[in-house]
Amino acid sequence: MRGGWLAVIVVAAGARAQAAPASPEALERGRALVQKAECGRCHTLPAPVAAAPRQRSCAGCHAWIHGTREDPAAAARERRSFPLWDRYMATVASFLDVPDLSASAARLDPAFVARYLRAPFKVRPALPEGMIRTGFDEEEAAAVAAWLAAAARRPWSASAEARAAAAVEPSVAPEHLAEGQRLFERLGCGTCHARGDRPATGAGPPAPDLAFARERMRPETAAAFIADPAAFGGETRMPRYPIGAVEAARLRDYLWSLAGERASPAPPVELPLLARPVAYAEVRAQVLDRICIHCHMDPRKNGGEGGPGNTGGLGYRGVKLDLETWAGIQRGAIDAQGRRVSILTGRAGEEAPLVARLRARYLEHARERRGPAAVAAGGAPGMPLGLPPLTPEQFQLVRSWVAQGGPGPVRPVARVSRSGVKIARGSAEGPKQ
Repeated sequence: MRGGWLAVIVVAAGARAQAAPASPEALERGRALVQKAECGRCHTLPAPVAAAPRQRSCAGCHAWIHGTREDPAAAARERRSFPLWDRYMATVASFLDVPDLSASAARLDPAFVARYLRAPFKVRPALPEGMIRTGFDEEEAAAVAAWLAAAARRPWSASAEARAAAAVEPSVAPEHLAEGQRLFERLGCGTCHARGDRPATGAGPPAPDLAFARERMRPETAAAFIADPAAFGGETRMPRYPIGAVEAARLRDYLWSLAGERASPAPPVELPLLARPVAYAEVRAQVLDRICIHCHMDPRKNGGEGGPGNTGGLGYRGVKLDLETWAGIQRGAIDAQGRRVSILTGRAGEEAPLVARLRARYLEHARERRGPAAVAAGGAPGMPLGLPPLTPEQFQLVRSWVAQGGPGPVRPVARVSRSGVKIARGSAEGPKQ
């Protein structure tokens, strides 16, 4: 079996070395697709794609909020414009450690990047966010991968060049794999990196799972990166170790011997529907405001920007779904035929679309955690997009609310009549999260 994958590596490496570079037209197409898919909302990109403005950048906006935690003056200034700023500072945790593509694209195999764009899996187990599934076809994904590789390419350092030039052949000899494993343990690589079902032992940055190293990198690039991570430019937290070409190759060989799949995670327990009444205010506070409205906003309240799920973005067409207001929920979304459809009521024999999309994220997330063999391209994405599924308690709350007819917001309104004061029920949206 190991001899088989070694043969594949040798043949593939030779094929890649002989491959013709992408044409200027293909590279320009890739750049345009990166711009259209708004990859800069989450990632630092190689030039010449401009960074997304803060109001359209998930990572930029969250870094802005997070940065005021240690700056009382800045927090006080933002609090004057945003009354719920303290809540933002307390809850913002995502999109703070997303990979810098100006660095990672320089070391990843473009063939892997093209596959990953269409069928992403969980590369970094400790990172709550995950790569969203793009709508690229095979040709588009290949163009994007080629542009990223070309735009991020830069001269290697002398040490990286020396390790690559040494061209120590990949080996599956038991003594070489054992040597690589001893080196892995001596350098403490497992402190930050998981190896399949063996989690990282420390609380370091959300590093890639090394069980998928051979999926992501070419053998010669991996050895050069181990020798000098900073040679690939951009941001990297990987330290540089004083090791030679043979040691770097043996460590690479050990990583190449690891299994490229994790065990299937246990499915979440689905809690029964709540017997008590569930109010819209509770669903809004626990789920919609915390998770959903970032992509499904009311554009009238946000300068015309309704998020990817409303006015469009991240390569997705807008479906005009506003989860920020009760009226927006009632209006529903636009389907593929351009018709307005309810998200609270499903067709005969089907779940309500809102519940179905949330449930789909559980299944999608489980496949992503297993590895590349478990995921496939295509299909409507589960929700929330790029984030972990709802907790069982949050999913129970939404399912129960929908099962009860999705009642709207109410507040007591006093009315005076001949017989005295009567209490009526009126609409109350409440503040935006």
